[in-house]
Amino acid sequence: MKERRKAMTEKNDQSGKALKTEAGIALVLAIMALMLLTFLGLTLATTTSTELQIATNYRWSQQALYNAEAGIEAGKVILRNIPGPVSWDNILPQARPGAFWTMTPGSAASTPPIPPGGMPPYDDWGNPLRNWENGGCDNREGNVGYGVVLVDNVSTLAEGVMQNKTVVLGQRLNGAVTIWVRRGSGVAVDGTIRDATPATGLILTAEGVAPYSDRDIASAFAQANQATRVLEVALLRALGGSSPCREYGEKGGVLGTNFSTCNRVNLDCGGGAGGKEDELLGGALGDAARAAGGTLGHGSGAAGTHASKQDPNNPGNCVQ
Repeated sequence: MKERRKAMTEKNDQSGKALKTEAGIALVLAIMALMLLTFLGLTLATTTSTELQIATNYRWSQQALYNAEAGIEAGKVILRNIPGPVSWDNILPQARPGAFWTMTPGSAASTPPIPPGGMPPYDDWGNPLRNWENGGCDNREGNVGYGVVLVDNVSTLAEGVMQNKTVVLGQRLNGAVTIWVRRGSGVAVDGTIRDATPATGLILTAEGVAPYSDRDIASAFAQANQATRVLEVALLRALGGSSPCREYGEKGGVLGTNFSTCNRVNLDCGGGAGGKEDELLGGALGDAARAAGGTLGHGSGAAGTHASKQDPNNPGNCVQ
């Protein structure tokens, strides 16, 4: 009997020790579950915040692209509304003498050209003009960069200084745009790169930014969180009155024979001069080439050897 009581006592002691050992395990499991849920919640919050930031960056990047495209189109409109007798020299930097690929320190070609006259020193917000933007990276064309800021004081629209413009042609942008113009360059007979002297063509560059606020545009935070897109086009000045592209857009088809009139490509059947004959020269490019005494595509022989005229039955062809 005593042995049985002793066994029961030992059994109860062991059960009590087991219960004491397992005490608090529920609290530990609850804390671990809470930590897991907290970690999952923080991960979801971080992912959501990152996705929102990506969406915001994409939105401003696209808006900056749209602003740059708007700047290109606005620049074309401004150039089209410059009266015919007014030369593009009034908005372009002066052509520099000398070659860019053979420039030496102190030469006329080693420094940016002279801006056109009448340019104000500041834009509408009081910021200095960003002439020769990225000029330090422009080794091919003599440190011109984007050129000079377009100042519209010669067209019939009078848009003013086209730097950090938030309203263009009466339309408000969701951001801002800056427009530059510069002369093109060409290879001279000696193989060097030089400024194009005739003001019949130019390079138009537009920089769209979004978002934009003139109050904090110079702050490091604004520059770090602002999207920027840059577009560039080369333009030739159409000779004559009405714009052929406007007529092309209205009729919805290609005008002329074999070529769109918007490309300013015309068939020249004139006689050769000095053994040379113009073949297919378009608009201002052809006029500039003939004025300089050069041609595109020529034959050999005496003057007039390759003279031809247009076929009266098929104006798109030349006949001897």
